[in-house]
Amino acid sequence: MQNFLSPKEFEAQEYRILKILIVISILLKISFLFNTVLNSDGALYSQVAFDMSKSKWYTLNAFGREWLDKPHLVFWVNALFFKLFNANVLIYKLCATIILLTSGYYTYLIAKLLYNKNVALLSVLIYFNFLEINTSLVAPKLEPYLLTFICASVYSWLQFVISNKYKYFIIGALFSALAVMTKGFFVLFIIFSPLGFIYFSSFFIDSNATNSALANFKSIRSYTFTKLLMAIVLILVFSSPDIIAFWLQFGNKGLRFFFWDSQFGRFNGALLANGASRGLFSYYSEHVTLMLVDLLLSALPFTFIFIYAVINYIKNFNKINQQNFIDLLVIIPFIAMLIIFGLSRFYNFYYAAITMPFMAIFSASFLYTQWENRLNKFNHAMVTIGGVFTVLLILTNFLILQQVVLVASIIGLIALGFLYNKFSNPNLRTLAFLSIAINLYMVFNVTTYFNFYKKHNIGYVIGTELAKLPQHPVFSNIPRDLSSISLFDNNIKDIGAFNLDTIDKDIPCYVIIANDDFDKIENQISKLGLHYTIITSFDDRDNPTVEDILVRNFRGPFEPYKINVILINN
Repeated sequence: MQNFLSPKEFEAQEYRILKILIVISILLKISFLFNTVLNSDGALYSQVAFDMSKSKWYTLNAFGREWLDKPHLVFWVNALFFKLFNANVLIYKLCATIILLTSGYYTYLIAKLLYNKNVALLSVLIYFNFLEINTSLVAPKLEPYLLTFICASVYSWLQFVISNKYKYFIIGALFSALAVMTKGFFVLFIIFSPLGFIYFSSFFIDSNATNSALANFKSIRSYTFTKLLMAIVLILVFSSPDIIAFWLQFGNKGLRFFFWDSQFGRFNGALLANGASRGLFSYYSEHVTLMLVDLLLSALPFTFIFIYAVINYIKNFNKINQQNFIDLLVIIPFIAMLIIFGLSRFYNFYYAAITMPFMAIFSASFLYTQWENRLNKFNHAMVTIGGVFTVLLILTNFLILQQVVLVASIIGLIALGFLYNKFSNPNLRTLAFLSIAINLYMVFNVTTYFNFYKKHNIGYVIGTELAKLPQHPVFSNIPRDLSSISLFDNNIKDIGAFNLDTIDKDIPCYVIIANDDFDKIENQISKLGLHYTIITSFDDRDNPTVEDILVRNFRGPFEPYKINVILINN
């Protein structure tokens, strides 16, 4: 592909510094492997994968119950890693880390394909240092997998449009199917949004004109409905393992979930129902605004570089040329996500990660075009914002988690100030400052969170105590603690609403029960002719969760409850 940006090269020192910063970011992510804490969602996903590794390949179970909530692919990958190595937190995080680093590689390939290797290098640095990208590895869920499959899909489809080689058509369909088997069919709107933009632009732009914006995409008009149908069929074929798995375990209910309930069911009627009561424009604009806030917070500390790049693009846009067209092409997935989730009644803040590779590339393109300009006011503003951001995040954790961290924070900020004056290029200086600032914050945050979680998460505390006792089956009726306890005992089961019928009366077992429910379960034990011994008790006042602390600090005191661990036997 012919690159339109001027082929100026970075100096050798600049290349070296950028690569060192990227390596530091990668090493930080690898260090997360040794943090053996997972929050409730991460622990739940690891439990589902563990159950799958011990049972049939198509089963989605959690704590002894069927779990119809997500497609299978992520759990297949983790179950395979558990079988090959061992079922523990390190292996679970190792799998997600490898996948996420692969998304950085495809981010590099997309930027290099559309721009050049310099923009590609800047893109990877920015992408690896987004706040949400870092936090997605502290307790991995679906985001690392979804990011990789979306990036690989977009790259393969763009390569197909440019080269017209059918190997990229097949690879693109395969990665698109993997994305579908990770989150569902709605991701295809994001994956195909750049191609749709190119195709519809071809009706308004002459691709044969000199320096045409579509010079690299001349073949797009030849993509007929037949090729689109071929792509859809191939994606369905590659997605067939997930379809078969849903059918085998859940029947028609599983198929309905996969094709509708988990996807378009979230959109069906949401806009009309809420718009009717609150006003269509009011509802939609409010929803999109909230998503934008989430996106911009998730992109810290590079949020303002992205905002500045967008403002600069709009300000200097006068006609469609190659650079304007490619920049707009890169940001189309970002716009597509806002439209899709604006229509949805279901949105989580971590969905913002989906578009971050493209936000990184867009920001990198802007920085590259301005690399030799001394944007002093801009750079000073970015460094100030980055410094304030770092201080605020550290102070927030200090206030919430009650950790003595001010000395370490001051030392880190002094080090940042020292490094700031070591780079001659102001843009490189800004990148280095923000990159090191977010890495410093993440080291502090993960360490603090790990220590806090071990001491104060009631499920983690119970799991630690159970690990010291003789091994017996574990049952619980406290849903919020199941995931944390499962980090220590993968065979924990949910007994539901005080139903002990599933317990083998001939084998001793532990039951974790809230004090308020103790009388009910005591009656069941008596009716079954069994005996129990209270092993230990925990007071939630001594072991509050982060959510409890937030409620206590901002909404007043919370009602603690006592939790008992009992041993049942004959």
